[in-house]
Amino acid sequence: MKKTILAGIAAIALLVSGNVMAQDVVSKAKKETKTETQKAKSSLGDAKHDAKLHLNETKKAADKDVKESKKTVKSEVNAAKKDVKHEEKEATNKAKKEVKEVKADVKKAVEKK
Repeated sequence: MKKTILAGIAAIALLVSGNVMAQDVVSKAKKETKTETQKAKSSLGDAKHDAKLHLNETKKAADKDVKESKKTVKSEVNAAKKDVKHEEKEATNKAKKEVKEVKADVKKAVEKK
């Protein structure tokens, strides 16, 4: 009878220890899940932050490119205006010179008569 009681006590002890171990497994699983969730949230936050930084850098680069393009276009327009003015001035001077020559020729022709 002692052996039966001891065997029963041993069986109860095994059941209790098994139950405690099972509770530990559940507890550990919950902790691990919580830790993994926190890591995932942290990684997501980092990814969002990195994406936002990249977006801002891209915007700045695009704005810089637009400004440089505007400057380039403006300088090209100014150069074209300058060229047009120069050509206009040359054409005007050439026309004035031709008018003077024609006047001189007319004056000579009138004086010869």
